[in-house]
Amino acid sequence: MPSDAVPSPPELDEIGTAIQDLEQLLTDLRDRYQQIQADEPLRSQLQEQINSQQQQIQAQPDQKAKLKAELAQLNDQLDEVEMRLESRLVSWLGLREYFWQIVRFGGFGLLLGWGLTSWAMNERSLQQNPAPLKIEQSR
Repeated sequence: MPSDAVPSPPELDEIGTAIQDLEQLLTDLRDRYQQIQADEPLRSQLQEQINSQQQQIQAQPDQKAKLKAELAQLNDQLDEVEMRLESRLVSWLGLREYFWQIVRFGGFGLLLGWGLTSWAMNERSLQQNPAPLKIEQSR
């Protein structure tokens, strides 16, 4: 077995670090998913409570100040939950690497395609229009 096949200790450290980073990212993703699973029903519940509070305000004008205070508190809670839900599982930071790879290789593919098309069109035009022959007139 050649000595090149066995990774050296610094390479093993890099692999171990990469695995630990990946495990941490996976743990963070699981935590975020669980948070979203818990916040979705909470948002629905808060919206229902807000709707019922608005109906009670219309039905009971004598308790309007108290109900408006509760409504403001519910709106604050709903805003907080929606802010947590707005940061989705996929973020720009996670897509940044893939985005630039797509731009780089997509752009390279477009340039390559354009070059091949230009080359093929030039070849076709040369085959269809051979060099004109000179016809000499006799005097």
